[in-house]
Amino acid sequence: DENVDGTRLIKPGMNAIHAAIIEVSWEDSSSTKPKIESKFARCSDWTPDPILAEENKRAYDALLPLRNTELASVPAEFEPLSSGNTRGEVSTMGKYICTLIREAMNSNQNDQIDAVLLMGGNIRGNVAEYPKGSFFSLEGLEQEIKSDEVLATVTMPGWLLAEGVHYTHSGEPIPGWMQYDNGVKQDEQNRVTHVGGVPLDPNRNYRVATKVSDLTNGQCPPWTQYFTYLPQVLPTKGAYFNVQSELMNYFAKSLWQQLWDYMSDELTEVLDDGEEVVCPIDACPVERLEILDSSGEGTITVEDIQTALRDHLGVSVDERETALAEMVHSYADMTGTGEVTIDDLEQYCDEMSDSLLRDWKFSYDVASKAFEKVKMDIFEQSQFVKFSSDQETTRIL
Repeated sequence: DENVDGTRLIKPGMNAIHAAIIEVSWEDSSSTKPKIESKFARCSDWTPDPILAEENKRAYDALLPLRNTELASVPAEFEPLSSGNTRGEVSTMGKYICTLIREAMNSNQNDQIDAVLLMGGNIRGNVAEYPKGSFFSLEGLEQEIKSDEVLATVTMPGWLLAEGVHYTHSGEPIPGWMQYDNGVKQDEQNRVTHVGGVPLDPNRNYRVATKVSDLTNGQCPPWTQYFTYLPQVLPTKGAYFNVQSELMNYFAKSLWQQLWDYMSDELTEVLDDGEEVVCPIDACPVERLEILDSSGEGTITVEDIQTALRDHLGVSVDERETALAEMVHSYADMTGTGEVTIDDLEQYCDEMSDSLLRDWKFSYDVASKAFEKVKMDIFEQSQFVKFSSDQETTRIL
C-alpha cells in the first residue's frame, strides 16, 4: 500500500494468498473527497462461499487437459521443482527451463549456445513446490512462460557474464535476479565459476540466449552500461525466437525420436539360435508405418500419434488436448503435405542415414585428433629422453 506519483497503489500480491479489503466513504453528501481505508487479510482465514468455490473448481477443471498433457519428465537434479522466489534465488524451475531452452537450441547443429540466462521475473508461476515425481506439463509451460515471450542469442565476454550474474545475486530480491541453466556454477560468494560445465574463461566470448530487452532495462547495471554503449552487438528482432514454440518443437522432436526407437526395438527379431536381427534406425519404413497406422489406410494421423504416445511410450495425454500430438505429427510430416505417409518415413530414414554418417565422421575426427596428440606426446617424450641421454653421455665423457 503506497503512493506512486500521486496515485495510491494497493497490491495484495500473487496467488490470492492475501486480499485487500478497501473501504471508500464520504463524510456527508457535500464531501468531494472520499476517505479510503485499506487492510490486507489472509484468504485462508475466511470460509469459502460454497457457490463460488464450486464455480472456481469448474473454471480450473478447464485446465485439466493441459495439466494431464506430459511434455517431459523432470530429472532428479531439479526436484523438488519450484518457481517460488525466482526474484531472490535460483529456483529449480528457473534452472530447469533454462536447461530445456539450451538443449532445445543445441539440438539444432546450426545454432549452438553456451548458456541461457533469464531474469527471475520471466519465470512467472510462483509455485512454491510441484508434487515430487510430477512431470513437466503443458499447463506448467503455459503457467511459467508467457506465450509471447521471446529470446535471442547474444555474444557476451566471460567477465561481463560473470559480473552481471554476480550483481543481481548480491542485493535484495529484484525482478532481475538471474536464473541460469545447469551448466552455470557459482561459488559461495555468488561468483560464476563455470559456464557450459567448464571453468569460466573471462576473456572468451560466450553465446548466451536471453531476453534482449533485459540487457538494457537497468536491473543489471553492468549489462545495461555495456549494451547501451555497444547497441550494435545486440541482435535484430528478426533473430528473436518464441520460447514456447522452441520448446514445443524440441519436445515434439524428442518424442518422435523416442517413437522411432520404440519401433526399431519392436522390429528386432530373435532367431531360434538366440541371435538378434536388429532393424537399423535408418530402415524398415513400411514396417514402421504398419505399427502406427491404426486404420491401415497408409497414413499416420494425429489420433495415431496420441495413442502411440500413451500406449507405446507411457506418456500422459488427455483426449481433450491434442496440441502435443499435433506438434509431433507436424514434425513427422517431412514432406510438408499435412499428412504422414510412407514418403515421410522414407525421408526420415534418409535423415537417420545422414545423421549416422555425421556421427561417424565426428567420432573419426575426435579419434584422429586424440591419436595425433598421443603421437606428439610420445615424440616429445622421446626427444626429452634422447636429450637427457646425450647430456648424461657428455657429463661422463
